Amino acid sequence: MLADGTLAHSTGPVRDPAGKPIARFSSVWRLEARGTRRIGFDKGEAWQEPAPAKP
Repeated sequence: MLADGTLAHSTGPVRDPAGKPIARFSSVWRLEARGTRRIGFDKGEAWQEPAPAKP
């Protein structure tokens, strides 16, 4: 979030009913009026399992 509170960013997994991750979202929110936020940008992408850690 910007210091003045006018923009915020959220991101995270989208899960199916069983709890398995199926996608990831990223959204930018804009403050329009006191207590009212609107999505200015919203993007989703298919879930990709993380690569195994290298030893």
